[in-house]
Amino acid sequence: MFAIFTDKSLREFIEAGRVNGFKPPQADSLISDDLAATIVDGTIVFTHREDTEETPTIFVSLEAWEFFALSESEHRPGYSELMFRFFERVHRASKSFAQNDISIPRNWVKYSYRNLVAFFAVPKLPGWTAPYRWIAEKLPSGGACFWRVTGQGDEIRLEDFSPDYGLLEILQLIWRDTVRSTLDRLPPHEPAANYLQHTVDLSRETSQQVTQKRSYSSWLPLLSSSQRQVLIGTDSGALKVRGQAGSGKTLTLELRALREVYAAFDDGRTYRVLFLTHSWAMQEQVETSLSELDERGLWRQYIDVVPLPFLQESIQGSLPEGALLLGDDSLEGKKKQLDIIIDSVESVANSTGETYTNDVSQLIQLAIDDDNRGKYRTALAWQLMREFVEVIDANRLKPGVNSLKRYLQLTREEWMVPLSKEADRQFSFAVYRLYVARLVEEGQITTDQAVDDFRAYLEGYAWNLRRSTEGYDLIIVDEFHLFNDTERYLLHLLTTDPEIYPKLILAVDPAQSPFTLLTGINSSDLSRLGTERFGSGQAESIELAIIHRFTAKIHRFVSHIYDSLPNLIELGSDWTYSLPTSSGSSDANDGAVPKLYFYGEEEIIPRSVELALKANSQLAGQGRVALIGLTSADLAKLRDSVCANEGVKKNFSY
Repeated sequence: MFAIFTDKSLREFIEAGRVNGFKPPQADSLISDDLAATIVDGTIVFTHREDTEETPTIFVSLEAWEFFALSESEHRPGYSELMFRFFERVHRASKSFAQNDISIPRNWVKYSYRNLVAFFAVPKLPGWTAPYRWIAEKLPSGGACFWRVTGQGDEIRLEDFSPDYGLLEILQLIWRDTVRSTLDRLPPHEPAANYLQHTVDLSRETSQQVTQKRSYSSWLPLLSSSQRQVLIGTDSGALKVRGQAGSGKTLTLELRALREVYAAFDDGRTYRVLFLTHSWAMQEQVETSLSELDERGLWRQYIDVVPLPFLQESIQGSLPEGALLLGDDSLEGKKKQLDIIIDSVESVANSTGETYTNDVSQLIQLAIDDDNRGKYRTALAWQLMREFVEVIDANRLKPGVNSLKRYLQLTREEWMVPLSKEADRQFSFAVYRLYVARLVEEGQITTDQAVDDFRAYLEGYAWNLRRSTEGYDLIIVDEFHLFNDTERYLLHLLTTDPEIYPKLILAVDPAQSPFTLLTGINSSDLSRLGTERFGSGQAESIELAIIHRFTAKIHRFVSHIYDSLPNLIELGSDWTYSLPTSSGSSDANDGAVPKLYFYGEEEIIPRSVELALKANSQLAGQGRVALIGLTSADLAKLRDSVCANEGVKKNFSY
């Protein structure tokens, strides 16, 4: 038989289940003040206070539910997480089915046939390695039916599956009869009860709280002056929007996306908007808000709202068979990365901790001495995740012959994680080896690794052929502060026309810390040791409008670079910076036109240094030469190349 939910009752059940457990109720009961469970002929009906007879229903196989629930008595690891993920996937898939397109995360390995869809019922968790898959169906009523779960030796092709629609009709009758009788059992609604719930999750702000059930036109006269600036914006180039939670960033971005779509439609232009989010939860909220705001029914045709990993699948295609993405989106993926790194730190600390005790810095020693999920070990895992992405992977130092030697030879820069001692870096690379081995063993790649592969694709000829028709005219990035350098680098490659400055809107919250979000630790909870890498204070932003250091023509060239790569040049969350529009040089002495040189990837660093040294010698001490890299990894390579030349140190500063 089946359990019957609606969108609201399933959401309420998941929230209650995280506290009370996810076992099927054995008798009629009140799950919460807003949710009742009723058993009718073996069917469990969950009714929310706001449900009606016509509310679209979600049917979930009780056999599948009970199969996974039995794991509790078997004491399998990860039970609570398993059951939460089981119902979370049902809820997310049902939300997707209610829309025109079925956008299921790539890591679920989806297959479709007509209205039927198959996907992994739970993620890969400890104790659960068998690939159990749902067979589900999008129903014409807007609801969904999760028919059954299949496993190894019990596979069914979607083409061969025959749904029992007669049973569905009986279940629908049970639903309608039960709604009428159940609502009387719920206690009177008291508004004050909203303040007494067991959990208050501010990250799950509902779409109605954002849109307040107003349409696009009704919001326009209510916007503040700064929100109107975002709405009108610029016709080209990038716009950075800063504001703390509750300042209306997301709402304003949604209105701007609709404004662009409406204007293009009225002009008869083809126009594509990418609204990029960091998580599926945020994607769901934005899509629901756009549906409520859009008064012309155009957004779904012209606006793609996706997390970055799903965008990669839609453009580049699925991962190779046997490879799974770690996490369903960037946010979850990074949390899972942290978990693997923490486990790897535990293994290295236990196996070689005695070796490192007297040599490593105090930052690592605190982590070695800490509990496995303690704050210092978690903080070190965050540091190492940055080191792996920004230094080791950026320099292509994957485990192999001489990889450790090459890693130890890298010059440490100020921007890098503070691994000042050689023993620190030996410890780091030992953790990295275990981290990569774990990923290979489980057939998983991280979102950062996938993004790095995606970048290579976007820089290739295949995407260049498709870019004019499949690229985006406007890219909006919400929660830009949560995207790392690897992810930010992709944005300018996704636009329609590479010959014009990318049109981007980047929204950041200066008060949000990615470190705190991912680790659950505030930097104030740690000692002063190393906390400069985790958080930052508030700094006053002072802008000087005239540049005296370089000529007008060089200024125009620097401006061109800044406008071409607005997503990369970032001074930090505490600073707001706009490139000055004028130079201190007079029109009569605005300097020579800059020359451009083009080299391959292997040649560009040594050739650039060669040109810089030549220019420096010609100046004969009467000027200065700057070598500028686009990414942090470039800086170390430039410095090493400069230092390899004799007699350089007296002429160059770093």
